Amino acid sequence: MKIFAFLIPGLFLCGCAGSISQNISQAPAPNLTLQDAVAQSEIHKGQPVRWGGTILAVTNNANDTEIEILAEKVDSSGKPLYSNDAQGRFLAKVDGFVDPAIYSRGRKMTAYGLMDALETRKIGEKPYVYPVVKVQKYQLWPNPSESDYADNSNCGPFSLTAVAGIYPYGYRFGYGRCF
Repeated sequence: MKIFAFLIPGLFLCGCAGSISQNISQAPAPNLTLQDAVAQSEIHKGQPVRWGGTILAVTNNANDTEIEILAEKVDSSGKPLYSNDAQGRFLAKVDGFVDPAIYSRGRKMTAYGLMDALETRKIGEKPYVYPVVKVQKYQLWPNPSESDYADNSNCGPFSLTAVAGIYPYGYRFGYGRCF
């Protein structure tokens, strides 16, 4: 009976595990940057890459879908970081149909695949060289909720909670959601 007491919670925890592919959550061995791929495309052709960023456009073709992504740094699990530090743009080519209503402009996405080639297109009147990735796995990240951001409106020694005496031993710097 004691075995079941440990087994059942373990099964529930396994069911709660995320469904992020190992290719997305772990960077490939030589972690190729976007700039290196553009500078030496012939050398890096066929190498695995894991890049992520913000979706700019989705174009469905007859057999595949092209997703234009503004590349951003990714964290250790492969999720693009929210920052203004863009690294460039790349094209992710996915086999089959990808719904542009779901994979819409502004959503965060990570793509894992093989570096294919360079493709030159125009952004406005300016030619731009895109590295192309033949995508094997991809992850669309959920939109951030308001709770993902810190609420700093009620922080500090002169905040309403500190002045009202809610802290029984005075304000303790650095505790809570403020910092």
